[in-house]
Amino acid sequence: MKYLFTIILMTACFYSHASIIAFDDSSDSVYDGGFGYQNGGTGFAGWLWGGDWYHGLFEPYIDHGGKFIDQDTRGDRGFRIFSHDGYKVHSSRTFSSSLNQDDMFSMNLGHIGGNDGTLHFAILANSNPILELELIAGSSSWRAWDGEYFDLNDENGFANYSTTDNEDAEFTFTYHGGSSYGFSLTDGAGNGYHLASKNASSAPNSMNSINRFSFKSEDQGINNEFYIDNLQIEVIPEPASFGLFGLFAIITIFVRRKFAF
Repeated sequence: MKYLFTIILMTACFYSHASIIAFDDSSDSVYDGGFGYQNGGTGFAGWLWGGDWYHGLFEPYIDHGGKFIDQDTRGDRGFRIFSHDGYKVHSSRTFSSSLNQDDMFSMNLGHIGGNDGTLHFAILANSNPILELELIAGSSSWRAWDGEYFDLNDENGFANYSTTDNEDAEFTFTYHGGSSYGFSLTDGAGNGYHLASKNASSAPNSMNSINRFSFKSEDQGINNEFYIDNLQIEVIPEPASFGLFGLFAIITIFVRRKFAF
């Protein structure tokens, strides 16, 4: 029994290890005055902006030009954008290097105060969208596009307005290599949509150059905000490595027992 416990402990420790290669959150001191074109953390380029953010959409945030850090939620819900009256605000950020096979990008996200328009975020290879997700006001669920549209309401789960309604929801995107990817969109308790693997039809020739994400608020409504935070890229251990390590452990213990006498 003690040998079995040793195997389980060793393989569990190995399998649970994932190497973090990029991270950032809004608690970084570089964002003390907002996240404009700043660059905090490591593994990312600076924030870029587009849309109508420069108009100063409404009081009391007019001095912030449509983007700001909420000082009460630094490191949690700090990277926020907002829009109303037909305006849209979008932001994007480039990774320091393209995702490799078995790299996973993750972030927290959500909407605060409601959504009267459209929320949108995307994973891109340069300017080429690989996966896009959006929540349109009045829709029964989030929907995705990877060359074709599909609702996040099928055998893989269900993600709707409540999933991302100020509940520290999480988005993950894993590149499996080739044209294969997986993603999840879940609430704070881990409930929602989990897609283990799918072949993208949007841009299979550029899947090996995934290097950017973007998010957008379009006519979301006054005092309504769309936030992301806790950005991270990590390398997920391959199941094959896990199996080989377990096999090596079993063989090692067998050999030790065989020659112990």
